[in-house]
Formats: sequence, C-alpha cells, structure tokens
Amino acid sequence: MTGPGNVRELQNVLQQTMLLSPFLLILPENLPERFRQKPDPHLPPLMPLEGAERGQILQALKTTSWNQSRTAQLLGIDRKTLRSKIQRYGLIKEDLSL
Repeated sequence: MTGPGNVRELQNVLQQTMLLSPFLLILPENLPERFRQKPDPHLPPLMPLEGAERGQILQALKTTSWNQSRTAQLLGIDRKTLRSKIQRYGLIKEDLSL
C-alpha cells in the first residue's frame, strides 16, 4: 500500500541515510530493515543482467578463441556492439596457450 505518508517516510529515511553514510551510493544494506526487499525463498537467486551478459560474452569469446567476428555472429550482435561491450566490461584476452 502506498500513500503520501509512505512517500514522506521513505524521503526521510533516504535523507537520513545520505547524511549518515560515508558513501555516495546508497545500497540496500544501508537502509533500515523494513525497507529492504526480502528475497522470495521459492525463486532461485539470479545474477544481475550485466553480470550474466558479461559471462555470456566471455564464454563466447573463449569458444571462438577471441575471434570477434565469429563471437558477434554467435551472440547475434554486430561486431561494433561486441567491441563496445568488451570495452565496457573490461574483458581482456587471456593467454590461450595455457
């Protein structure tokens, strides 16, 4: 249930958290327990989408021995997009001779 009281309460909690936190980013663990989302015990834990995408790209790169054209084709994206994601996720070519 949401209402003006709940919004004001959330604003107050966020302001207080920002004042007391030494960090610029507020994480769920910085909030009072009643504001944290509880995981559903019936659902499997999921990784954030970016982590899943990074892992999928890295696995595809390893599968193709870092051939970017083949990797892009395997992932169904164009090569420019793949290069952008490699840079974004800080992926580096490992020594494949090991």
